Amino acid sequence: MSETTQNLKKHGEEAVERLETFRDELKLKAHLGRKEAEEGWQKTERFLNTLINKIRNFVNKLEGGVEETELQLHLGLMEAKANWDAFEKLLSESLSEFRAEAENLEGKLDLARVRAHLAKMEAKDFIESQRNRFKEKLTGLKAEVDANSSTLLDDIRKSVEAIANALPK
Repeated sequence: MSETTQNLKKHGEEAVERLETFRDELKLKAHLGRKEAEEGWQKTERFLNTLINKIRNFVNKLEGGVEETELQLHLGLMEAKANWDAFEKLLSESLSEFRAEAENLEGKLDLARVRAHLAKMEAKDFIESQRNRFKEKLTGLKAEVDANSSTLLDDIRKSVEAIANALPK
């Protein structure tokens, strides 16, 4: 294999590796995004897979002849260039949607934190008011028991005196 062919093969393999990495990163981001981003990812993935396959075919054909390979490479690059603007727009839209969704989720998370804090404060206030209510009720019941026991003791004392007076001396 000539040095030019080896260089072309090396650059083709590097391009495939970078595109596969890029494709996998986008796939991860799409997985984390919304349903609309998934549809965008599917279009992007088809485009990247087509491009990867064309470059792989190019690399595989390198051994078959440099001229044909150069032609295939040139055609593949022209097609990639023609589709690049659409791909770049799709990627930009997807990233914008990801950012908007992230900001939306961040806002919802902040709201949930505020609501949780308010609920906690309301629970503390409720518990404190119930504690005070029970404390007042307990104090009232204690005073009632004290008053009733005092009356009961007086009644018992009077009954014992009456029995004692009724007994023969």
